[in-house]
Amino acid sequence: MDHLRLPRKALLPARRAVDEELPGQASESIPGHYPGRLHSRQHFIVRLLSLLLQEDPSLPTSIDPRASTPPLISKIALGRRAEISAHNRTHGRLQSLFPANNDTLVVNERIEQGTEGGEDVDTNFSGSTSHSFDIRRTRHKKRISELKEYIKPISPEDGSAVILLCWGETSCCSVLPVSASNPEDEVATWREINAAWYTRKGHWRKRLMGLRVTRVAIAEITVLGLKEASSGTGTSEYIGMYLEQDIPKERKRLQHIIDCNPPTSHCFYSRETGTVHCDPECVCSQCFPNIDGIDDCPLKISRAARRELLLLDTLDLMRHVFSNPVLAASNDFLEQANLVYSHQDVLSQFNIWNDWHCPGLREIRFRGIVIKEDWILGTRQVVLPLFATTFLVVVIVAKSFFDWGTAWSVGSFFVTLATLLWTVSQYHH
Repeated sequence: MDHLRLPRKALLPARRAVDEELPGQASESIPGHYPGRLHSRQHFIVRLLSLLLQEDPSLPTSIDPRASTPPLISKIALGRRAEISAHNRTHGRLQSLFPANNDTLVVNERIEQGTEGGEDVDTNFSGSTSHSFDIRRTRHKKRISELKEYIKPISPEDGSAVILLCWGETSCCSVLPVSASNPEDEVATWREINAAWYTRKGHWRKRLMGLRVTRVAIAEITVLGLKEASSGTGTSEYIGMYLEQDIPKERKRLQHIIDCNPPTSHCFYSRETGTVHCDPECVCSQCFPNIDGIDDCPLKISRAARRELLLLDTLDLMRHVFSNPVLAASNDFLEQANLVYSHQDVLSQFNIWNDWHCPGLREIRFRGIVIKEDWILGTRQVVLPLFATTFLVVVIVAKSFFDWGTAWSVGSFFVTLATLLWTVSQYHH
């Protein structure tokens, strides 16, 4: 009783192969225990450990395509940015969208519903695009109407022709539309131009010695808008800028055309009719009007360039026609340069520049006449004022030292001398 003894080895029931024990091992049951309950507890622990320690996860790893994030193209088309958390991207779910308005919320809901919602989005998108195009067309028509209202003085509704005069600096000039009652009569038209110029600038400029019109040239005019000072007067005056014709550059261009189109030997020009008669062997647009991409006859191109070059060299004579309109009787300066605008010609400018969306008034170009004045101080303009000043000084000195009788005698002598010199200068001039 006083000696300690080792207990007898317990016999346990045999386990399943999942316990990974060697087969054939004997098991004995312990007295006082319930083998069935112990076995069920061991089995539960083993299953729990096997579940927790297994390498492959038991949860599904595939992502439901219906819960995936909307395509990037759809998000770009909607113009909205989606913010997705890292945790929800792992599980393939969209956590939050931040739309800018209620329309985007409706579109997002339709995208989440599937394909049918996407079709509705495309329909709404095309409808909004069409509405945007309608707005742009309305803006364009409104701008054209405003431009026509601005240039009413240039295109009067009575149908009279108009010629544009400008003067001043190149970057800031005054533009005056002049109505031509009979544009076919160049003498009458130049008289109206002369009268409009001196009415605007002052008739006293004609009598001012030394101040003359030194240049009358062709220019390309850009109109900015009406002057405020001209709104209350009977005549309308614009402010704008002009670009004078570059005669050396134009001469070089015409000479290049003449050199590149030598006249053919078989084609000839008729002065009576003003037309070119082509040879049957000539391949030009006049002989083959139904074929595209063919130029005119080289003889026709060359003669047209030669005539333009000749007219270009004589444009400096326009200042003499301006001062003396009678000289325009046998010279078609206005017609050759296309300086006379009818009502339809002005309206056609909008068709030419209608390619631009909502064009500005400064984008429309007109051709007009630029007039420049300068002081011309010749010998007569210098000597005569000097003599007049000298005579006046002599009369004042004579009055200071002598009586009025002597002063009047000296003054009469010098006045007679000045009249004689003026007559001689006028005769030689």
